[in-house]
Amino acid sequence: METVLYLSLCILVLFGITKWVELKFIDKTQAKRPFKLVIRDAFFVFMSAGISIGGYFFLFPYLSDFFQMVTNKPAILHSASTPIFTDNPGF
Repeated sequence: METVLYLSLCILVLFGITKWVELKFIDKTQAKRPFKLVIRDAFFVFMSAGISIGGYFFLFPYLSDFFQMVTNKPAILHSASTPIFTDNPGF
C-alpha cells in the first residue's frame, strides 16, 4: 500500500512541476487560470494514478499468468499456492 502512495505522490509532483512550467513559460494565455482548477486537476491525477497502480499491483499475478498463457511461455508454478504431499495420507 505504501508503494502505491509513494508512486502516486511522485506522479503528482511531476505533474505539478510540468503544470507550473506550462503555465509560467509555455502558455502565458492561461497564466490567469484559477488556482482551484489546478488543484482539481492535481487531485484527478493523484486519484487516477493511485487507482491504476493499485489495480496493477492487485492484478499482477493474474496478469502474468494470463500473458504466459497467451505467449505460450512455460508456466511458472508458484510453490506457495501449489500443494505438495510428501507424507502418507491421513485416511
